[in-house]
Amino acid sequence: GFYNKTGDHKRPQEEKISPNHDGGKADSEEGKADNEQGKADHKQGMFSVSNKVKNQNRIRKKELEMCVISIKNTQDSTVFEITNADEENEGDTSQDDKYHEADYCALSIKSVEAINYSRLNVLDVAQTWRYKYKTAIEVERFKIEFEEKTGTKWLVQDKKPSKDKEMKNYVLVWKFFCHHNGKRRTPEEKRRKKCKTIAEERRCPAKMEFIIKKDLDCHCNDPFMPEKPFEFTLRGRHNHDLNQAGPCKHLPPLEETLNTLYTFFMNNDRPGVASHKLNSQIILSEEPSERIQDTRYLPDIRQIYHLWDKWANEAFGKDWPSALESIKRDYPSQSHVRVCEELHVVAIVTDLMERVHKSNPLCKDIVFIDTTSNVDLYHTSVTFILTSSPIGAMPLGVILSDGQDEKSYTKGFAMIKDIVSDYGFYGQKFPAVIMTDDGTAERNALRKIFPTSILLLCIFHFLQAFWRWLLNSKHGVAMEDRQEIMVNFKIIVYCQNAEDLDTAKEALENLESFKNNESLKKHYNDMLQRIEVWCIAYRVEYLTRGYDTNNFSEATMRVFKELFLERCRLYNAAQLVAYIIKEYECYHTERIRDFLSHSQSVKIFRDGTEKLHIGSKYLPKNQVKENAIKKIENGRYSIKSQRRPEVIYEVTTHNCMCSCPAVISGVTCKHLLGVHLHTDAVLFILPPTSLEEMNKYHYIAFGKLPEIDRYASHINKVQSGSESVLAGVKLSQQADMNIDKINEELMEIEEEDMTNNMDISK
Repeated sequence: GFYNKTGDHKRPQEEKISPNHDGGKADSEEGKADNEQGKADHKQGMFSVSNKVKNQNRIRKKELEMCVISIKNTQDSTVFEITNADEENEGDTSQDDKYHEADYCALSIKSVEAINYSRLNVLDVAQTWRYKYKTAIEVERFKIEFEEKTGTKWLVQDKKPSKDKEMKNYVLVWKFFCHHNGKRRTPEEKRRKKCKTIAEERRCPAKMEFIIKKDLDCHCNDPFMPEKPFEFTLRGRHNHDLNQAGPCKHLPPLEETLNTLYTFFMNNDRPGVASHKLNSQIILSEEPSERIQDTRYLPDIRQIYHLWDKWANEAFGKDWPSALESIKRDYPSQSHVRVCEELHVVAIVTDLMERVHKSNPLCKDIVFIDTTSNVDLYHTSVTFILTSSPIGAMPLGVILSDGQDEKSYTKGFAMIKDIVSDYGFYGQKFPAVIMTDDGTAERNALRKIFPTSILLLCIFHFLQAFWRWLLNSKHGVAMEDRQEIMVNFKIIVYCQNAEDLDTAKEALENLESFKNNESLKKHYNDMLQRIEVWCIAYRVEYLTRGYDTNNFSEATMRVFKELFLERCRLYNAAQLVAYIIKEYECYHTERIRDFLSHSQSVKIFRDGTEKLHIGSKYLPKNQVKENAIKKIENGRYSIKSQRRPEVIYEVTTHNCMCSCPAVISGVTCKHLLGVHLHTDAVLFILPPTSLEEMNKYHYIAFGKLPEIDRYASHINKVQSGSESVLAGVKLSQQADMNIDKINEELMEIEEEDMTNNMDISK
């Protein structure tokens, strides 16, 4: 038993039971004898202790073996060596060199670096240390440091006290077992998974126990109370190697590694990218060879995916309702994120999208809308609302929805319209033309929200759908007739006027393959009922700016999936919102910055060669002469036709329109380009060449105007480039004049030769 410093025998709550104990009370003479023997053993540094677990209802039936405990005191801790009583008779353990104090390297209060764990794993005896720790936080910190230094992981077997109950004599009693000792499976689990795990195969018997005693009278016989109330015990030997490559592959990551991975996750890095970054850090560290095979420092990809899934559950929620709650929590004060919990719809208009609404005049003329899905684990649909600009596609809004039904689309477009109600679409409140795919739910929703807008179909997707219809064998179109039908139908789509349209329709309807296929006739007549949405001949009266396809949306989908998602799926809608607000907006900011910094407009106007004129979208082959342009009033110019001088075209700069046939739908013609080159007019459909236009795009990208004239040097380059274009045009005109003179001289020479020949023949 335990004895106090005065030598008075006190029976604690856990009393000592002798091997011959019969359940009765010990007489006073035996107690005095034990007291005297205990004093003698204490003076020699040895005393005997027996392990006993008290039960309130009965006493243990099996007698406990007598044990001898060797006390070894160190400066900061005390080590107990437990041996069997039979071993005591063989020799004096206090004089055994095998259990030298240096072999135990007693743990320090501040660190566990001194422990020789390989030596401890060799010993079969249970070993106990005493420390000054008094709180659970200190013990938890000690356990983490102990696991890190020894290369082990201990799983909880039992923890007392529980949350609701408080222990009477102990602050805590924690029991652990080695993580290589897997739990047994039920027969059903064994049938489901026949192979055993590493932990089930090893069945490591090592165990560990933490006890913090309270400073009570029941522990007054403990000589280490109250200075060292924490008792740390190791039992059993590990049946596997420690700090070796094999067992280290199955260790859980350290706290430092977890923090590093969570930092990567918060920076929108996916598990694969996070694993690559962590691997690079370890390779560049001081001990790459030891840590590269240790999952405490470099977890395998399955562990990283598990950690990412766990982190994403906490950060973004497990399902759509929790994801919407996460969105409302993360963006409470931002009016550009709206949430509909009933239909699971999120509408987003970022700051950059808001500035595009206010500053880009093209957004009131035409808008492109397309939807993609399968971008996260819950198959969320992402709908992009885009407009055109000289830089390329610019975003106006994004809608996230749980499905692609009409109700979800209607609610999403309504929330977008409500967010931009004051300034939407350059103050027009609706776009004049909307280009979409042939989706019934999407187009019906747009008709409800924007009833005054004209809905057109993307020609590319429309022709693609018709070709798929022809390829379907159940429609009965012969393989050799498909291409002929497709070519004739394509001519109908690209007709520019009513006369050509009637001719093309007649040519298709007179084909024998068309006449003999009733299914094709029915499908063709169904498409003719809405010919105004897919035939170019019906678009001349709409301001489409020359756009007949939805390629802006297709390019945006590819950029979003490849550049941001890297062809991987995100977790849920909450992470999608974070990507769109942070990554997607930064991408467009960088695009505008690169456009202004590298001045792509300068590259367009730099060279005046004939090759550039043909290949450039913004430079028609035929240039307008400067003397052909006359200014009528502010924003209006008259230009004489080069072929027919009696014809005069009028250019208005505020809407970038020309009265020539080429610009009926708003495309760029040579007259608009001539005004752009030879005057100081600003045309928003062409790349910016004025300081005002460049500052406007700077405002769209960064939300503020530049403090200084950052783009003044680019303006000078553009002007010099324009002069080079004009110089090239003048040189080409001079060359044409020279060629004409040479041709005239050659004609005169030929006439003289013919006259001479006639004279000779005469």
